[in-house]
Amino acid sequence: MWVEKYRPKSVEDMVGNEDSRIGFLNWLKEWRMGSKPALLIGAPGTGKTTLVHLTANRLGLNIIELNASDVRTKERMERKLGPMLDSQGLFNERPLIFLDEVDGMYDRQDRGGVEFVEELMERSPAPIVMAANVEDDKKITKLIRKSRVFRFRRLPPRFMEIYIEDIIKKEKVRFGKEAIRILVKEAKGDMRAAINSAQSLAGLSAEELRSVISSRDQSYSLREGLESFFNAKSKEKAYEALRSCDATPRDKVRLAYTSIINGNLSNDELIEALEGLGDADEIIRRIERTQEWRILRYFDRVLAYSLFKALPKGRVSYNEDDMPWDLKLRMWNESRALRDASKSLSKFLHASSREIMSVFMSYLLFILSKDKESMERFVTLLGLEGSVLKVLMKEADRVVSRV
Repeated sequence: MWVEKYRPKSVEDMVGNEDSRIGFLNWLKEWRMGSKPALLIGAPGTGKTTLVHLTANRLGLNIIELNASDVRTKERMERKLGPMLDSQGLFNERPLIFLDEVDGMYDRQDRGGVEFVEELMERSPAPIVMAANVEDDKKITKLIRKSRVFRFRRLPPRFMEIYIEDIIKKEKVRFGKEAIRILVKEAKGDMRAAINSAQSLAGLSAEELRSVISSRDQSYSLREGLESFFNAKSKEKAYEALRSCDATPRDKVRLAYTSIINGNLSNDELIEALEGLGDADEIIRRIERTQEWRILRYFDRVLAYSLFKALPKGRVSYNEDDMPWDLKLRMWNESRALRDASKSLSKFLHASSREIMSVFMSYLLFILSKDKESMERFVTLLGLEGSVLKVLMKEADRVVSRV
């Protein structure tokens, strides 16, 4: 994704808010036990999170990051941060505690999260950095009084135009100056939104771009977008919720996956939903292989239509669980390998990939588990990658253990 590919590599590469960037860097360099925490306030896409990561990397600090609006109960915060608060361990690892979207805690029932953050500010042996998206300071007045505040303004249009023009030039896609000006104006100082739009809308004329932008009457965070999607009454409403969601396609797939596997679904419903996720994920994989960015415009529609058909209304809700990310990534990669095998096998057995997964796969793996060479020939026959063989062997072991 362009937003990751062209993320600044150093503080100096960032655009806009020079005074806040320099001030934050100096604050972190000079931090000592007892120093006030830092509070970065500004609209989304103005560089707050990027600055924290780049500065920590420059100073050799290990970031312990939490989204405070998601992990907002005292118990969950203590579970995640408690082991890190041992002063000896902290100083050995040189950590930085980063609490993103702290303003989100005040919008919902936080069940002790706010109090925990305030206590943490008083006793933490490591620097604490918080970020808030609100422009209205009233909700976080107490945090402002206790923090060193750095304000981030929306980026100037001309700076953004130059940055987007440079990306367009490097990607060698067609995008006129007038179209870039329209796109930047619509982004309203949000560089991330501008880059995402440039990637998904590259190649459109200024007139076509105006038509697309005029239909965008609202924008959602990833949480809001998925909540609206799971409660949509029609596939078009579901599509609009995803299309208006300010997040990368990869993040949409990952959070949809986490929500689905935690939903109240039957095995058949879960298989169909994962197939829908696989179809959308295949678009991302194809783009990464071929660099055909124009097909990105089909991503939201494929994801929305596939999942809306598969998911019974009210049985899945937004869920960002505490499962370690490496475990979630491994689960996702293994399920992807099984889907690839099912799709390839369906051509030989003249059955749907859903039937392969739910009916035939377990029996086939049980038979092949007795002979590794047969399993290798099977994978080669299907034209699959070697990584799929490892997943199938592991799944075969699970099947045998259940018999």
